[in-house]
Amino acid sequence: MLTLNMSTSPCSTVLGTGIDNKAHWNQADEVALINYLIKHKSEAGSRASFKQEQFQGVSRILRECTICGGPKTLTAFRSKWTWVSLDPCHISS
Repeated sequence: MLTLNMSTSPCSTVLGTGIDNKAHWNQADEVALINYLIKHKSEAGSRASFKQEQFQGVSRILRECTICGGPKTLTAFRSKWTWVSLDPCHISS
C-alpha cells in the first residue's frame, strides 16, 4: 500500500465554483486510485488491464472526497493509471 505525503499544496479551485471543470489529481487521489487497483489487481488479469467496472469502483470513492476541479471520467482514470503504472516512483511491490 502507498501512503500519502501530506506536504502537497491544496487546490485553489473549489468544486462547484465553475472556475475549473478540468479534473484535478492531487497526491491523495493518486494514492486512492493506486491502492484501489492494487486491491483489485486479480480482476485485471496478468496484463493489469483494468475494465470499466474497476474504474467505476474507484470513481465512487474519489467522488466523495473531491474538493477541487471537475469530475474524473473513466477516460481520466485510464489515463492516470497508465501514467502512474509506468512511473517507478509511484508503484513499488
